[in-house]
Formats: sequence, structure tokens, C-alpha cells
Amino acid sequence: MSRALKNALMRLRSLQEVTFTSKQPTLRASLALILRFVPRKPNNLPVDSIFDEAKPLIQKNLNDLSVFFNTHPESQYDAELLFIKRASRHTDRWSGQIAFPGGRRDPEDDSDLAACIREVREEVGIDLSKNNANSIYIGSLAQKPVMSQFGYSLTMILCPYVFILTDPKKFKLDCQAEEVAGAFWVPLDQLNEELTSPRNRDLWQPVDFSHRLQFANKSIKWIPNWIYHVIGSHSIGTGDMLFPAINLSPTEFKASIDSSTVLSQLPVTYFRLWGLSNGIVTDLLEFINPRSIIPYIRWPTFENRDFRAIISILSAHLKWKKRQELNCISQNYNNVNLDIYGHYLNGYFKYIIGGIGLGFILRTALLIFVSSVCLSIYQIFCVY
Repeated sequence: MSRALKNALMRLRSLQEVTFTSKQPTLRASLALILRFVPRKPNNLPVDSIFDEAKPLIQKNLNDLSVFFNTHPESQYDAELLFIKRASRHTDRWSGQIAFPGGRRDPEDDSDLAACIREVREEVGIDLSKNNANSIYIGSLAQKPVMSQFGYSLTMILCPYVFILTDPKKFKLDCQAEEVAGAFWVPLDQLNEELTSPRNRDLWQPVDFSHRLQFANKSIKWIPNWIYHVIGSHSIGTGDMLFPAINLSPTEFKASIDSSTVLSQLPVTYFRLWGLSNGIVTDLLEFINPRSIIPYIRWPTFENRDFRAIISILSAHLKWKKRQELNCISQNYNNVNLDIYGHYLNGYFKYIIGGIGLGFILRTALLIFVSSVCLSIYQIFCVY
């Protein structure tokens, strides 16, 4: 555990939650960033053994954050973050992805925080309520507007909350098989290293762009599906849409009953983080160490290199401007309501759309030019 993490959590604890509101009724969802602190050990002992040996350091009533840090010296503990692998379901837009425990707010939930606590208890069996003396509520990160239709339509508002488990030994992961295939812990230092490592500059998560287009324009009935398939074609279109990603190596994972056989056969580097969850991790790490992640942020692009190059050229000034804006912001996270990926993507998708259009125009022009040259050569040979 670094001093920067300790100071960041203490600062987040003192800040008020900033609520993102919309003029129109919008779905709201909450998720939990759950941290545990594992004693450092030179040899590779099982996690349970480590907690057993460290038991004298762990007290029952550590709901005061300063008391918790006094009993957990930063030089002796490493922070780990809890992730889940969502179950594969056709009705789930994020089926099978790596995410954080949480879910949609129900009408009976008193607040976004209450929805978060309820969903975590249902999905992974962890009680984060105030009545539990073995967890501490730290605070709220920036609430994220989740956009669809390439940034033109607000789908939902995502509310991330940060918690600490003061005594991880007292919590047993109990994954709900219907929604969660498994849950696992990843060191915070590993996340920081993966996001800033040069070796991950070319690591992407491919997504079928034709399917994404159909989903974004599902309300437009008059466009035939074959047009989407042409645009997203690997041979004559953009190819897959590529999203920045990192690989996660869990220190421990717990599979649900229905998924235990499958997950036990997976290599530890199988879990790939991308999309919204990747953006939330970026927000957390940037809050801990301001300006440490910004230089390494990447934008979505396409598989075929000509479209990728065109979009890169068109959006070059926007990217430079966004980096300058975020490098100049105040370190007071709550005042600026720092949603890094939301800020970066704001205005970017118009260059995606423009790049696709320009790419097809240039390809058509090139095809016409090559055809004209071939026709001219053929006519010359026919004359002679």
C-alpha cells in the first residue's frame, strides 16, 4: 500500500458525493470498488494462510479509517481490488465481461448507495451496510453518464462507490450464478502497471462493429441490415471496432457453482478488462496519483489500418486539447467531478463517424482511379 493510496482514500472520505442528474428520467446503476489489504509475504503462501498469520493486526471495530491505517502500516500491506466476470446471457448487454459488482437501482432503493449495497450482497454475498463493522464506506467517484448512439443518447448514469474490507477473512465470496460467473482479486499495483506499460499499447478488445451499429440504430427501421454488415466488414469495411484493454492476473478467484468447471480451466491472464470498467479503474488510479494515467490513455479505433489512420488524423487536435485540459485541472477531484474517459470521449465519436464516411469515399475514389488506369492501359494495348 503506497502513501499516495492512503492519502487519496482519506481525502475521498472527506468529500461530498456529487450527483449527476438528467432532465429526462434515466436509469441509474451503482457499483462497488471493494478494496482489501493483503499482508506482504516473501513466499507464495495461500491467501487464507496470510490472513491467519496477520490476524493479531486485524481488529473488529475498524470503521474509523485513521484507526484502520494505524493498524495497517503502508509498508506491510498491498491493496487488491475485487472484480467479477459477468455470466453469459443473451439479454445482458455486457454479457461475459469483466466488471465490478453492482446493478440497477430499483424504485424501493432509498439512494444510489443503497442500491449498490443491495446489489453487492445479492451478487457476491458481501455485506457492506453500516451495520457491518468489518467494512468501511470511503466515498463516491465521479458518476458516469453512459452514452449510446455514438454519444448522442444517454442510456444510464453509473454511480461508483469505494469500500474497504477491514477484515477480509470474515468475508466469503458467494457468487450468484444467474448473474455472476466468478469473482476475483487483482493487486492495485498490477492495474497501474498494466495501464502504463508500453507493451499494452497494442492490446485491444475487438468488438463486432456491424452488431454495434445495429444496436445503436435499432430505432431506425428503414435501414437494411446488410448495410451495417458492409460497413463493419473485415474485407471492404472498417473491420472490428477496437477498445483499449489490459489483461488481469488474479491472486485469487471464486467461481459460481454453475461456472466452477469452466473457470478452473482458464489461465490467469484470461481476464481482460476494457470498456466502462477500464474507465472506472482509470478514474480511481488517476485520483490516487494525479496525472499519472493521463499520458497513457488510448481512444477506440478500428481494425483496418486506413480507417484507423484517417480517424487518428482527424481527431489529432481534439486529443491534444483533451490532454491539455486534463493536465491543467485542479487536483480537487470532487469539484471537477473528474470522469476521465467521459471527458476524453466527449466529441470524439463525431470523428469516428466522419472518418468512416471519408474512408469509404477515399476507397471509392481509389477504386475508380485504379479502374481508370487499368482501362487506359487496356485500350493502349488494344490499339497496338
